[in-house]
Amino acid sequence: MPQTDHPPPPATRPERWLRAAIIAWIVLASAASVKTIVEPRLHTVYTAFSGASRDWWAGHSLYVDRDFFYSPSFAVAMTPFGVWPDWLGGVFWTWASCGLLVYALRVFYREVLPAKSWPRRAEGQFLLLVLIGTVRSVWSGQSNALLVAMVLLAAAEIVRGRWWRGALWLAAPIHIKVWPVVVGGLFAAQFPRRLAARLALCVVGLGMIPFLTQSPTEVVSQYSGWYHCLANRQTGGGRYTGYRDAWTIWEQIHQPVNARAYVALQLGLGVAILGWCLWQRRRGLSARQLAVYTIAAWSVWQLLVGPGTERLTYNIIAPALAWGVLTCFYNGRQRAWITIAYLTTYLLGVGGVERFLTCWWPAATALEPIGVLIFATWLVCHAAQTNAWPREQLRQPSLESDSGTVYGRAA
Repeated sequence: MPQTDHPPPPATRPERWLRAAIIAWIVLASAASVKTIVEPRLHTVYTAFSGASRDWWAGHSLYVDRDFFYSPSFAVAMTPFGVWPDWLGGVFWTWASCGLLVYALRVFYREVLPAKSWPRRAEGQFLLLVLIGTVRSVWSGQSNALLVAMVLLAAAEIVRGRWWRGALWLAAPIHIKVWPVVVGGLFAAQFPRRLAARLALCVVGLGMIPFLTQSPTEVVSQYSGWYHCLANRQTGGGRYTGYRDAWTIWEQIHQPVNARAYVALQLGLGVAILGWCLWQRRRGLSARQLAVYTIAAWSVWQLLVGPGTERLTYNIIAPALAWGVLTCFYNGRQRAWITIAYLTTYLLGVGGVERFLTCWWPAATALEPIGVLIFATWLVCHAAQTNAWPREQLRQPSLESDSGTVYGRAA
């Protein structure tokens, strides 16, 4: 009998979720690219990066009379984008940032999160939940999408036991924005023998790249300018209208905010989060579980009391919040709690919604950090009630800790 071609089977529901998520990310990158093409200097911050790259090769200062707060290494790294006209380089930048982030999210989902305990459709749902929290960052051409991707890839490499790769992925964001040093420090504190020295060497190594392109005197001068730029920004006392952090919550309760007390709050919360992460390690949790908790805790610290937390910074907590939503909905517990945290952070705090609410309730400007505070409370309670993830959920062999004990044992 002659063979007949059978039509391909229709996509299953899990495949439809994943396909919809990928399409949504492509639409976002395409829309942001069009925005960049129309007028890159007015509608995106990419031109600050590309301009710094050109100034670097021209021998001009990166930090005098400029709003460039990034390292000389980042200016050099932007060269492949800066050599093009801004409208075209901005398109390449947008697609590179989105592409790396989607790749990192998929790796993080499959290698780090407890994906085997969820239905197959959860991967597409995870990507969509993160997309909602990342729209503003991608739309403005910010570097935060790239930063988040690097941290997620670092977590995956640590789980795999590839310590040098993990250290390199953790070191790179520090040269984009200094505050990712906190997440690197949290990981290094939990794996001191395997990660601490490697991370330090990678940070120094990446910082030496500019010396390959300019004279040592010029590079030292640029690094000095970077230091003074950051120091002046932190000690200047000014706050941008787009800042959203614990200071914003404090303003709704009492004004003026006590600056010294706020510094004490920053340090105190930092010590508390470090202690909490070390306690989770002491419990004998798997490296995967520790990685998720560490990224979530770091996101909380940065958004509540970290330096320079703007609306555009809130994409860094999107992977942790998406994990929390899936955990609660597929476990059937604390759904209302995590839903309130997600909606408060990403929907009620959106610029247009916030402006509408502030007409009736001025304290609405604090909704975004309040959402993070709700998530932080959920995170602590969830961790206290959850044992080690079962071994059958692991996708990689168990890792050995610095002391030689095996991670990944069932509770």
